[in-house]
Amino acid sequence: MNKDIDGSIERMFYADIPDASPLRMSDVNLILGLRTHEDLLTSLRFRVAVLQSLIHAGKPEEAVEFVERMLVKTLLTDSIHMHRSDIAVINCNIAQAYLLMGDTRHSTDYASIAVQYARELRTEIEQSEDSRSGIIHRYSAEIYFWAQSLYACSKALAGELNEASAAIIPALETSNVAGFSPQSWPLSIALQRI
Repeated sequence: MNKDIDGSIERMFYADIPDASPLRMSDVNLILGLRTHEDLLTSLRFRVAVLQSLIHAGKPEEAVEFVERMLVKTLLTDSIHMHRSDIAVINCNIAQAYLLMGDTRHSTDYASIAVQYARELRTEIEQSEDSRSGIIHRYSAEIYFWAQSLYACSKALAGELNEASAAIIPALETSNVAGFSPQSWPLSIALQRI
């Protein structure tokens, strides 16, 4: 892949995490223009970038169709050597696509997986003596907040208010570290429903 494509893939992969490189419509357009390129579709990160591009282009139906056709069938094997943080991000992106389509069952399932990986990541970081632990801790908090917010929103929209309330608490506790506002999407939706 060339540098432009690599840069776009990287920015799209992390597009919904605070402090990530800003989302550019040029990235969205570049990725969407290449989404049928067979060689690129072998890359899981490229496929996630396509998913993000479809979401940010306002095409949630196509995003869910793409998830079901190109991501979920091989997700376990494709992500086997990936870091917990990347697996959590991928599952957040999938949960987000389903949530935008109102499919609370699938969005809850994928958000739950993302929460699990983000929680494991945070535990690993807390037990680590890495000199970069402050930066890494904030990054893990951002992913955890995003995953927890998606889970809370999915539960709230499904009418499962007790579970949504229970999920909101750790999200709010993490919001300061993560740099998210409680008014950010999707947590704000969950808070409105409860």
